Amino acid sequence: MECAPCSPIPESGLLRAGLGCGDPADAGVVAASRSQHLANHRHSSLADVVHIGWAYLLAASFAINHFDLFGLRQAWYASRNEDCPDLAFKEHWMYRYSRHPIMLGVLIGIWFPAHMDGSRLMLSIGLSLYMLIGIYFEERDLVRQWGAQYEDYKKRVGALWTLKPGA
Repeated sequence: MECAPCSPIPESGLLRAGLGCGDPADAGVVAASRSQHLANHRHSSLADVVHIGWAYLLAASFAINHFDLFGLRQAWYASRNEDCPDLAFKEHWMYRYSRHPIMLGVLIGIWFPAHMDGSRLMLSIGLSLYMLIGIYFEERDLVRQWGAQYEDYKKRVGALWTLKPGA
């Protein structure tokens, strides 16, 4: 895929600089433009990590019931004045390696941008703290809901990542 230049290059300067003749200032424009282009695209491997993080989040969302994830199933039962039955506890796919793969995907997505400036750093720190606090409270609720079954799961699988699943 060919990339367009990040800033316009005067065609006359590009031609003269390429031929080694003409105004030396035009050659400087070409060199500055090329170095700016390289600076804008030097973090492409980090951008790939960001995409992997967001793709991981999306895939993890499909490992669970979307109606439950967005509260639609609970709202349906509440609108009919019925108790919402619990779903079966499942430990499959990404959940064998991480108890919170959706949050892992978000963490990867926010910590590996192509360019990390001060604002993004503060956002990443704030969202990370928010998610870690959320994991604490979610874990407490899951232990209350699933009891010993979830306690056993916590012993075998890390909150964000496990190198040896089922160990």
